[in-house]
Amino acid sequence: MPKIVFRDTGETIEGVEAVKEFLSRYGITYDNWGIDRLPEKLRKDYNLTEEEQQEIIDAYREELEKLKKEKGYITEDIVVLSENTPNLEQLMAKFKREHHHTDDEVRFIVDGSGIFPVKIEGKIVEIHVGQET
Repeated sequence: MPKIVFRDTGETIEGVEAVKEFLSRYGITYDNWGIDRLPEKLRKDYNLTEEEQQEIIDAYREELEKLKKEKGYITEDIVVLSENTPNLEQLMAKFKREHHHTDDEVRFIVDGSGIFPVKIEGKIVEIHVGQET
């Protein structure tokens, strides 16, 4: 279940509809595509071949094409992070400091979870997400 945590106060917003409503006020979309169409192997394998990565992308082709059309996105790719990822500590270190993106980012969680801090009205808000079936 998604959750938003305000770093300065610890206040939380929980639940799909409440999170969607809050984020939409700031131009951030929260959606759930589900992982039910993926074979079990692709849900838990952290050493995906290029063909397996493409299989995941193809499974969500309709949603990806819709996003591309609506937002003008051009490409998609897959990033797999696990304890087996080479240089994981170095990769994760860059996310611990504030950084900015010039392009939109779309995150789709197949297994595990993530926390994505964003600055909203000058305050850091953590968006907690995980896989949902």
